[in-house]
Amino acid sequence: MLVLAIRGCRASGDAQSEREYSGQLMDVLMPELRKLACDFDKSRGSLSREDLVQVAAMEAVKAVDTYQRSKRGEQSFATWVKWRAHRAIMDQIRLHRADVCLPDRAQRGKGKWQQAVDLVSKDAPEQELSRSATRKNDERRAREADSLVSVLIAHERSVLVQRALAELEPQQEELLSRIYGIGMPREGTRAVATRWGMSRRRVDELLAQAHDELRARLSGRLL
Repeated sequence: MLVLAIRGCRASGDAQSEREYSGQLMDVLMPELRKLACDFDKSRGSLSREDLVQVAAMEAVKAVDTYQRSKRGEQSFATWVKWRAHRAIMDQIRLHRADVCLPDRAQRGKGKWQQAVDLVSKDAPEQELSRSATRKNDERRAREADSLVSVLIAHERSVLVQRALAELEPQQEELLSRIYGIGMPREGTRAVATRWGMSRRRVDELLAQAHDELRARLSGRLL
């Protein structure tokens, strides 16, 4: 019911009610999203748990516009969101690992480059395979789906997130848009650092600041 209410508010331009309903929806979803983020404590690397919660929350907001129960085999919105958030978190971790997978020796030319092992998400939320079985069975299909997932993430719109992004400083808005693929292809921090002519450490610092600012903007609207 909340999903339909939010859609109705967006269609009518009732921003105040939209924020209220969105807040109620996130109150319901956030415990599961935080629990999901905790599941990645051993694999998230230098990403913080809150970074992953933010990724999951953004997916939840975007899912409001894309969820169709009749096309999801009567799958509930919460289950659909959890699956999307799981995929988005995996994608973010994989992208982050691609930025940091080169060991120091390889960067100095004293060792061979070692490719990071891809993290692979389950193909459907109801699967209960072991980690090794999941990787073996889903690796091929996950690779095939990656391009489609990237396109969906890059082109789907969230009214609330777009509004919050628009309120940020131009550099922060561009950085988050590039990292999360909002209106443009997704890029890792290494790629952004090269594009902007600065160190990756500095980009990481700017990204952390942008995350904090976006959370502050979304506070009271979503979280």
